Amino acid sequence: MSDFEEDEMDVDAPAVQSAVRFSSDNTNAKGKRSAANLPVEAEDSLPWVEKYRPNTLDDVSGHQDILATINKFVDSNRLPHLLLYGPPGTGKTSTVLALARRIYGNKNMRQMVLELNASDDRGIDVVREQIKTFSSTKQIFSAAPKPGEAASLGGFKLIILDEADAMTSTAQMALRRIMEKYTANTRFCIIANYTHKLSPALLSRCTRFRFSPLKEPDIRRLVDLVIEKEDVHIAPAAVDSLVRLSKGDMRRALNVLQACHASSTPLVAPGEKPPDPKTIKRDLITEETIFDCVAAPHPEDIRIIRDTLLTTPDVTTCLTTINTLKANRGLALADILTALGEELTKLDVPAQTRVLWMEGLAEVEYRLSGGGSETVQTGGVVGVVRNGAELMENGDSPVPDELTLSSSTNSVQIPDTALVVASLEHEDTSWLFEYFPDWSKNVYVVDDPKAALTIPKNKGRESMVYLSYIIDNYDRLPSHILFIHSQRYQWHNDDPDYDGVPLLRNFQHHYLEQQGYVNLRCVWVLGCPAEIHPLDDDKTDTVPVADGDDDGEVDQPRASNFYKDAFAHLFPGVEVPTAVGVSCCAQFAVTKKTVLARPKADYERYREWLIDTPLSDALSGRIMEYSWHMIFGQNAQHCPRAEDCYCNVFGLCDLTCEREDSCEGRNEDRPSDVDPCSLRRYDAHCKGTHDPQMAALIAPARVERPYRKLQSKSTAAPALAPVDRQVDYLPASAVLDLDAGTCAVRDDEMEDVPLAPMALRSAAGIDRVDACGFRAR
Repeated sequence: MSDFEEDEMDVDAPAVQSAVRFSSDNTNAKGKRSAANLPVEAEDSLPWVEKYRPNTLDDVSGHQDILATINKFVDSNRLPHLLLYGPPGTGKTSTVLALARRIYGNKNMRQMVLELNASDDRGIDVVREQIKTFSSTKQIFSAAPKPGEAASLGGFKLIILDEADAMTSTAQMALRRIMEKYTANTRFCIIANYTHKLSPALLSRCTRFRFSPLKEPDIRRLVDLVIEKEDVHIAPAAVDSLVRLSKGDMRRALNVLQACHASSTPLVAPGEKPPDPKTIKRDLITEETIFDCVAAPHPEDIRIIRDTLLTTPDVTTCLTTINTLKANRGLALADILTALGEELTKLDVPAQTRVLWMEGLAEVEYRLSGGGSETVQTGGVVGVVRNGAELMENGDSPVPDELTLSSSTNSVQIPDTALVVASLEHEDTSWLFEYFPDWSKNVYVVDDPKAALTIPKNKGRESMVYLSYIIDNYDRLPSHILFIHSQRYQWHNDDPDYDGVPLLRNFQHHYLEQQGYVNLRCVWVLGCPAEIHPLDDDKTDTVPVADGDDDGEVDQPRASNFYKDAFAHLFPGVEVPTAVGVSCCAQFAVTKKTVLARPKADYERYREWLIDTPLSDALSGRIMEYSWHMIFGQNAQHCPRAEDCYCNVFGLCDLTCEREDSCEGRNEDRPSDVDPCSLRRYDAHCKGTHDPQMAALIAPARVERPYRKLQSKSTAAPALAPVDRQVDYLPASAVLDLDAGTCAVRDDEMEDVPLAPMALRSAAGIDRVDACGFRAR
């Protein structure tokens, strides 16, 4: 005899009402509701987590393997009891509601689905009364299955027990018998955060699916949709931070976004008429807004704490740093502990040090949870981190690369550094391989489609190369990336000799690690403090631009004339700045973390704009040149004081800097004052001197002064002997007409100097100008 014959059974007929709700007929029952169950006019006041709850299984974000399995259960009419477990906000409830909607449709949901939140309805009375009563009734008008076919799922009832891990053990014991007894007409779907709080007997009766934290792309898709639908005024960097801080919790992401959106609405004085929601001008939601809303410590604050603890032995200074940031930001020590632990785990430290740090921070967190004093435990944090740092400093454990400082340059030695270089086919990049053998070289040849590294279209100057590298290597980026031009000597190299070698050798990696982005030019000439005014510039204004290979110049429109429209495409939803300033000329360094702060789709969109824009190569390149710093999270006007830049970026902290835009003895020339073609050394990298014989004749002799200040005198060298010339290079104007045997140079305070016999130069196939160490224009 079946279970149905042993017990009294009530019979339900299909309801004719079209209203939908996911709860029992008991009006006091607790349960979640979705936007689909409310009148349209009520949707505007709904929390966004309900308004945008998915209606179908296809709309559910992430967990495609689980959804595919559930769909197969439904298609085959063989749905078992389900247990969905995992962290909050991962889509468990939404999946079950979408499943119920697929089986029954909105019309029959009311009498076929019982939803209970076990955190409220958690006792045995609920199991004996509501659950047993609902599951013991059967639908009498469901169609009988054909021979050999399974019964239609539409004939089964569905009981949803949300947060079932909050049920008492007695209620769980009573529920297991009901699940077995009424399997013929009822299916149970149990939702829990933690399975260890459920009885083994209950677990064994269900097919289990674990909902892991959602991946960032899955959260990003819905967040972007909500931003578009709700017209949220938010910066791209803020969206990235929101997705990252949600930690796989979609509910948290939408709640924070809605809270920030509400806070961006200007306040209305009492008695004033509220503005029209469609025309109201809201404040921009920034990255700082997001961190403040979730009460999370700002990344730069945590980096300051980390660096102070690792490098400052003075305990008082460490305590002051932490307490000051706590007071200024309104943070709790527990919040700092979590973020600091994440920062410390990123360091490449020995296992012994890592264990010491994690064990110590865990102990501090445990004592805080037990009511320990924050003041005392703050001292505990300082002691834990300093113990690990001193362990490495004393040689008991090897010092990680991130914390190793060079005695000569005070720069962090990080092996995984990449150089990304934009080059032409005829340009010589061998200096990169000679002077920086430990760094990865990625030389893109823009005018050779058959080169090992090239670009889809030669457009936008170096920007097409930079974007192509990021897109092609997005999933395998090195820690530090330096984007530079190919030529060793350039007028915009921020070095007295215009030399790129000392520029890169002195580069301070530890400062880049702190900042995430740095420009490689400190002097303000061209770009700072405000080069572009997108909202004010005259559309007819022009600027002289070099005309291809000719020495002449032509007038072209300024990049600022087109910057406003380009900015709207590059940074959708972000207000166009009134002024843009950054030192030229698109040579900068970024960390892997900074690049990954933006999704790959952003960089693909930038490159598509470069390819599709009708603007010229020069104009599109200039627009990108004045956008890179904003792409990597800086303000529109990013012009640090030259003195600070030289000290922080290149370790040159003893310069004389009477002005904020430059320092004495550095590169202060404007491009019109310097001929880049004349900036040549007497070494094997001068064009035309790769021949070994000529390299021996034109011997390098280095000095640390600009060519404008050379005052040495030399005498003629004997034939076929190395030149006895103690200079690096000379201005092109110093080349004199040749006599029959020598190439001579002159300077205002130097005598004529013969450099090499003409006969040897002719035999080597070297022309006059190249033999003097200059490239002909």
